[in-house]
Amino acid sequence: MFALEKAIKYSNNLVDITKVTGKELPDHNMITYSFPCQDLSLQGVRKGLHEGTSSSMLWEVERIIKELKVEDRLPKYLLLENVTALFSPANEKGLNQWLTTLEDLGYTNTTFKLSAKEFGVPQNRQRAFVLSELNQHKFVAPTPGDITKKSISSFYDPAFDTVENIFNLPKGEVVEWSPERNKNGIAKTRIVGYTNFASEACAFSKDSISPTITATGAMSRVKVITEIEGKQVLRMLQPVELWQLMGFTKSDFNKANAPGIIPKQNLIKQAGNSIVVQVLEEIFKNVK
Repeated sequence: MFALEKAIKYSNNLVDITKVTGKELPDHNMITYSFPCQDLSLQGVRKGLHEGTSSSMLWEVERIIKELKVEDRLPKYLLLENVTALFSPANEKGLNQWLTTLEDLGYTNTTFKLSAKEFGVPQNRQRAFVLSELNQHKFVAPTPGDITKKSISSFYDPAFDTVENIFNLPKGEVVEWSPERNKNGIAKTRIVGYTNFASEACAFSKDSISPTITATGAMSRVKVITEIEGKQVLRMLQPVELWQLMGFTKSDFNKANAPGIIPKQNLIKQAGNSIVVQVLEEIFKNVK
């Protein structure tokens, strides 16, 4: 508990958005914001952006922005990031309501999608963004590049090929391997008999890009096939490897984990909840 309190103080974390007011925020040029994706995601319950859902935290952002307007302190830019299901027909009504709210406050909105693999990071992670500018011309979104030549192997550290991290394939299990990459550039295999859950039974080639890393669930436990002493085994990617697949450096990870007291699962969750660094950098370049 002491470590948590220290982290909150160190980062000036206001903790609970429902209790934050516009007056508490210092003068600033940009607000970046998001909200739980479970009510939007195809993997979630898909309740949408309506009041009473976890995704309705979006409307707390509206309250704060309107409080800033009363004080004549509206930030010049707003940046929203979330899963691409935000732009799906099922969420169209709620999204349009939000965009109209921002337009009424004087913002011009630009909606776009960007994928990490098109900005040098070997992860199939496409996300939805909304950049809103106050009394400005419409923002020009970054232009995606080619799919990166990097792969999971770029960040795979053999030092973690240890007994506690290795999963031997029990007798009778078979790896159905297909070297062909799917439309997203991923080479994966199904481990027969490993589990009845299809997503958990997936393992990935070190020579392809990573699937979308998530905070929880099967893709927070990204398994790769590696070879030790001529034997095929499975190994789960470790937090420092997942952080690098989010665009952070080893140095970044070591600073975040400097006390060495953050549970492993929390470090994985932080990676899955983050935004790929290089994607943000390209957005900020175009803003500037």
